[in-house]
Amino acid sequence: MKKKAISGGRRAYILTMRILMGAAVVITAALVLFLIAYVLIKGLPNVSWTLLSTAPSYLSDRIGILPVVGELMHTEELNGEDTIEFETREVPAKGDRLLWCDGSTWREHVVVRTDEPLEGLCSVYAESSLCELLDDFIEEQHLVSRTAAQALAVVLAPTRWTIASCDVTGAAGCVLYHVNALWALRRVAEVWGGEVTVVIGVSNGRVSSRSIRLDEQRGSWHGVRFTYGKNMAG
Repeated sequence: MKKKAISGGRRAYILTMRILMGAAVVITAALVLFLIAYVLIKGLPNVSWTLLSTAPSYLSDRIGILPVVGELMHTEELNGEDTIEFETREVPAKGDRLLWCDGSTWREHVVVRTDEPLEGLCSVYAESSLCELLDDFIEEQHLVSRTAAQALAVVLAPTRWTIASCDVTGAAGCVLYHVNALWALRRVAEVWGGEVTVVIGVSNGRVSSRSIRLDEQRGSWHGVRFTYGKNMAG
């Protein structure tokens, strides 16, 4: 039986499909290699033996690993609430510090409460590490015709936090009397019209710095909170 000859058009079609298939394979492989390289380049500098082998320590700011089961819910409000909720097989202690990477941004939260059933997973609720400013007090400060940077320096003076940057311009004033540093920080953001951003520095498996960035406020606040989840396998 004679084989039917393949027309020129059919051959061109087959050749084109093979070329496209080969190109798709090459592009897919390149994307996979890029993602692997990106994760390694971004992640390996922050991995140490201490990170892998020790438990978290509040006193020494040491980082350990707390496996998250399922989804981590992050709720953030402009110049206000900043919390995370998740479930884990382990039980962190109240006051433990949780460090996690949100894209390329390090975030630090403090365990406020846990729900420990007799069986099943432990539910954890934690607030931004800014909550530690509740323990720092300002007796009395009269801020008259001060810049936002000057006001921010006064608020952070009794704390271990520093100023990362301050883009807010103009002078204003307010009185801070017998208030905690967190309330004072939010008051400065309100009076001078800025947006507070927490900046956490991490180096060699430890928190190396905690600072505040005060940016020029973009638009007005209408009480909207942002809640989003992250699928973090434990």
